[in-house]
Amino acid sequence: MKGCFALFSDYFALRDNVLTRVDPRIKFVTAVGMIISLLLSTAFVWPLTVLCICMAAIRGMRVPLKIVIFRMIPPVMIVAVIVLLKTFFVSGGSLFEIDLGFTILKASRDGLLQGLLIGSKVTGAVSVILLLSFATPAYKIFLSLLWLKVPYLWVEIAMMMYRFIFSLIDNTANVISAQQTRLGYINMKKSLSSVGTLAGAVLLGAIDQSQRTTEAMMLRCYTGRFVTEPLAPLKKTDVLLILSLPVTAVVASFLIERCIG
Repeated sequence: MKGCFALFSDYFALRDNVLTRVDPRIKFVTAVGMIISLLLSTAFVWPLTVLCICMAAIRGMRVPLKIVIFRMIPPVMIVAVIVLLKTFFVSGGSLFEIDLGFTILKASRDGLLQGLLIGSKVTGAVSVILLLSFATPAYKIFLSLLWLKVPYLWVEIAMMMYRFIFSLIDNTANVISAQQTRLGYINMKKSLSSVGTLAGAVLLGAIDQSQRTTEAMMLRCYTGRFVTEPLAPLKKTDVLLILSLPVTAVVASFLIERCIG
C-alpha cells in the first residue's frame, strides 16, 4: 500500500519547497486560468508548452518519474481512444484504409489532426492538475473552493469522496490478497471470476462503509456542515497575482499561437 499512498495522497504536497509555500488560492485560480487558456487554444503549441512547463516543475519538485507515469496512464489511454475515433470517423483527406471484411475503415488526415489537438489539450490540462495536486494538499484545495463561494454541498461531497478513496483502496487490496492466497488468479477462467467477485465485494463494502459513516456522523452531532479552518487573509500582492495570472495565461496562449501561426 505504500506505493498507492504516494500515488494518491498528499505525500509530495506536504513537502517544503517553493511551490508548496505559495498561497493555495493563487495556485488554484492560476490552474483554472491555464485550463481555460488550453480550451481556447486552436493549435498544438500552447498545450505542448504547458505540458512541458508543468512536467519540468513536477520533476523539479523531485516527484519520481514512475509516479508521474502512473498518474498519466489513464488520461493518455482516453486520448488514444479519442484520436482513433476522430481518425476513422471524421471525413477529410484520406491517409489509408483498413479492410475488416465486413466494412472498410478510412483514416482521414483532418480527423487525425483534430484528435491530436484534443489530445494535446487533455494532456496539457491533466499536467496542470497534476502539478496543482503535487504542490497543494487536498484540504487546502477544498478550502480554496469554499473561498471562491462554490456551494458547500459540492465541496463536502468532494471531501467525502477523497477521504474514502483510501478506504476503497485498502479494501480492494485486502480482497485481492485473499484471492491470491487461494489461487484465484491461476488461470484466465478463475481470474475473470475473481475480478467479478472483487467488484461485488468492493461495491458492498462501499455501501456498508457509507451506512457506518452516516451513523458515526449522526452520533457525533453532525448538523450538515463540517467545521473547517479558514485560510489566512490574502495579502495585496496575493490579490494582484490572483487577478493577473489567469489573464496572463490566456493572453500568453493567444500571443504564442498568433506568432507561431
